Parts: sequence; structure tokens; C-alpha cells
Amino acid sequence: MPQSNPPIQNKFTLSLRPESLNEYIGCENTKKIINIAISAVKSSGLLLGHTLLVGQRGMGKTTLAELICTALNSQYRLVGGSAIRTVADLNSLMVSLPANGFLIIDEVHGLRKEFTDLLHQAMDSFVYTYSNLDHRVITIRTQQFSLIAATTSEGKLTAPFLSRFRRRLYLEPYTPLNLQTIVMNCAKNNNLFIDSRSAYEIAVRSNGVPRLALNNFQNVYEYSKANGGKMNLKTTDDALSLHGIDGYGLNQQQRQVLKILDTIPLGLQNMESRTGISQESILNFYEPYLLQIGFIERTARGRILTPAGKKYKNTMKL
Repeated sequence: MPQSNPPIQNKFTLSLRPESLNEYIGCENTKKIINIAISAVKSSGLLLGHTLLVGQRGMGKTTLAELICTALNSQYRLVGGSAIRTVADLNSLMVSLPANGFLIIDEVHGLRKEFTDLLHQAMDSFVYTYSNLDHRVITIRTQQFSLIAATTSEGKLTAPFLSRFRRRLYLEPYTPLNLQTIVMNCAKNNNLFIDSRSAYEIAVRSNGVPRLALNNFQNVYEYSKANGGKMNLKTTDDALSLHGIDGYGLNQQQRQVLKILDTIPLGLQNMESRTGISQESILNFYEPYLLQIGFIERTARGRILTPAGKKYKNTMKL
């Protein structure tokens, strides 16, 4: 059966995930497409079809995939793409799929090409073949299934693999109002109180990312418990500032990136050497929001600081 959230224990543990699609905040057009597809499955008895969810880390792709399975009362297997290291791993996974159920692959771009080649065979006909080390042809048959794959890097997926997805859904950054609702819902679900202004302050300083908003909320909660117990605007600002998050929602690493940039383009390798932050972290964690708010720009030769970024940089305490 689909996995469910663990109950809240006596020790404080935040219940963070929504339990149904109705509780999933944001991505309204994506939810509309999914709800139409779910209605069609329920009325026709057909499979949902293969679906690709694209968005930066922390946007709720895996949560959304699990909620789809829950809405259809379907069993599923969940695995990370990089966790499939051998063909034996893939075979074990594929033969264990529930009938008419789901395979969820998180960070599917971490799956090696030889495995995506086998997987797209299974996506077409629920069977795939390959030659083993003894040059014998091995045939693996699976149950009928729908694949829901999540990725932060659609461009790393091969064209043949991408073509097997009937729908590709893109999760855009959340609005501050969406994140405010998520924070307030989280507080309510955990029998806590936070006023709307404080929840909005957390929202605007969370880069449009739900996971980051919930992390910030937990930090505000911890700080407030140590300083009088109330989550108000002052404790919110104090807690976020303590964690290095400024009024724009930028953290220390994002400010480091801005510090080394100017109007002369800088490549990722140089950015890594000058900040000590890995290229992957810059790409996946720190750059997306700086691009979104127009502080930096990508060019063919590298990243540059925009006029808005330069104006902000001039206010930084370097």
C-alpha cells in the first residue's frame, strides 16, 4: 500500500507533507492536469501513463508523485535514480512492481544511460531484453505499470527516454502567498500558532521553494522556544537572520556567489575555485533564485552580475 506519514510522537516532530492532492498547495495548472488524468483512469480502468515531473529541488515533486498513487489507491515502488547501480538492481526492481501500480524514480537523471535504454523498452511493452556477460539474451517481463519520474535536470535525459513520457509537468517556483499558506497549514497541523505576517515573512525569504519554507519555519520554531515561546515577526526575523538569511531570502552562499561576480563573465569552474562552493551546488541550490530575481544572468561565456545584482551587492557587508 502507499506509504503514509508517521504519527506525531510526544517529542515534537513536524508533520510536513500533505496527505491528499487537495492539501497540496500551489502548481494549480499541474494539479488540474493531474486531476483530469486521475478522473479518466477511474472511469476507464486504464493506466495513468508515464509522467515526468520537472522542477528544482524542494519543489515537492516526489510528494506529488506519491499523492497521485494515493489518489488512485495504487501501490508503488519508490527509488532514487542513482540507487540503481547494476542491471541486477534494475531487474530486482522491475520484477517486484505491483500489477497496474507505479514506479516512482526520484532524480531520474542519475540513472545510467544503459538502464534508461532498458527502462524505455519496459515503458513501451512491459518487457525488455539485454545480453549478459556470456552473450546470452536475457528477457525480463514486468507487470503493467506507470512510471512517474522526477528530475531537476531534464536536459540530462536522452531523447528516446523523454519521448516515452506522455505528459511532462513543470513545477514553477511558488508565490509568497502559496508558501505562506503552506507554513500556516504546517503550524495548524502541528497544533502551533504563527500569525499571518510572520508566516509571510518566512515565505518571502524562502526562494519560492516549499522545502526551504518548511525548514525556515522549523528554525523559527526552535528559536522561539528558546526565546519566550512565541513565533512573531521579531522572533521570525531574529531566527532567519541568525541563520544568515537576509530580507531578500539570500543565504551566505548566495551572497558569496554575488560577491565574486561583476560585469565580466565568470565560468562555473572559476566560481567554484573562488567561492569553495561546488559547481553542482551553485547550479542546483544557489543560482536558480539569483536568476529568478534578476541578480545574475547567464551568458555564453559565463555568469555576470546584472544592474539589480550590482545594486544589491553595494548594500552587502563584504
